[in-house]
Amino acid sequence: MATQLRLVRKLLHYVPPHRHRKNPLSFASCLSLCTDSSTTHKELEEQVRKLRILLQEACTSTAENLIKTLILSKKSSPNDLFILFSVSSPSLKPIFSDMLLSVLSSSKMPVEALQLYSSVRNDGGFPSLNSLNVFLECLVNCNRFDKTLELFDDIVVSGFRADKFTYGKAVQAAVKMGDFKRAREVFDLIKKRGVKPTVFMYNLLIGGLCKEKKMRDAEKLFDEMCKRNLLPTRVTYNTLIDGYCKAAELDKAFGLKERMKIDNVEANFVTFNSLLSGLCKAKRIKEAKRVRKEMEANGIMPDRFTYSIFFDGLSRSGDVEGMIALYEEAIGIGVGINNYNCSVLLNALCKHGKIEKAEEILGKEMENGLVPNDVVFNTIVNGYCRMGDINRAIFTIERMENHGVRPDCITFNSLINKFCEIRKMDTAEK
Repeated sequence: MATQLRLVRKLLHYVPPHRHRKNPLSFASCLSLCTDSSTTHKELEEQVRKLRILLQEACTSTAENLIKTLILSKKSSPNDLFILFSVSSPSLKPIFSDMLLSVLSSSKMPVEALQLYSSVRNDGGFPSLNSLNVFLECLVNCNRFDKTLELFDDIVVSGFRADKFTYGKAVQAAVKMGDFKRAREVFDLIKKRGVKPTVFMYNLLIGGLCKEKKMRDAEKLFDEMCKRNLLPTRVTYNTLIDGYCKAAELDKAFGLKERMKIDNVEANFVTFNSLLSGLCKAKRIKEAKRVRKEMEANGIMPDRFTYSIFFDGLSRSGDVEGMIALYEEAIGIGVGINNYNCSVLLNALCKHGKIEKAEEILGKEMENGLVPNDVVFNTIVNGYCRMGDINRAIFTIERMENHGVRPDCITFNSLINKFCEIRKMDTAEK
């Protein structure tokens, strides 16, 4: 939001070059387009007059507020408002269209903003770079990644000199779409046009590559970034460490953690939880406990996610008693258990045949205010099915419904699989 406001303030200082203009509609016909049963011609004409005066006097904030009021009141569609203002005040049209586009973007109205952009382009105009950047940010924030890239292409083809922010949003959109080839093309275009890539851009690309477990490519980008004298941030390090841990390259993850110390970048929750997750998945519980001690020595106390990591790790190692002891520890120090923690713990207990203990913990957490979701109930249902106790599984489904949680396909699949296993095919079909 702060970025958007800074960009909006610049709008009045830029008037984009004019291209060919199409023949305008008459003012009266525009009014008829913009007016509904609740708005008279006179009222809307008065609002447009006020906007014209505000823009002439450079009262940006007041003009923005009036535009937002008109849009939200549904007295006129943004596109029709643009047409109406264009006819009544053609000399101010570029400034008004910029402001309208920015207001729509900051109000998270991507559909209306896209319609307005199309109208401006069809009218032979082109928004300023500032309003385009606000628009790009809106599209990314609203997950309209395909439209973000389409807009970026139009900016480039039109010969507009995009800035780092513009390129950054294009890279972000491509990465979010999982189109790393496109992201790399945009990144290469940045360098070709003499624009210096930012740490933000590198972090985006490294993050995307790590998700795909393309760690060698991520390493190359990291090295390139350092050669350009761009200092890696904590986000950079955490992204790579998490990537190494998920790729089971723990030695490299810990090596990077040591480099963080050398570069005076402090490790945080994300750093330690990533390392703990990697160690627990590898069943290296003793090392995980040592890392936890280091974590606490640095003033970072375990959170819910940390405990979930250990629940899973102890389960993988078959240490049920250690898991229960860890749960008691979490409760003792006041770490609240949510549905995610609870489901991880209950699933581990059920896998090891501790369904009664799972029920006991669930009951205790419900007394403490936990409202179980479908995942928690499904875990218990599956636990009873594993044991062959169909009656208790069905009872749990009834209890689930009594708590307002609707059984889903996962719930019934557990029952169906068990019925098939004990050769009760007729019951399974029902």
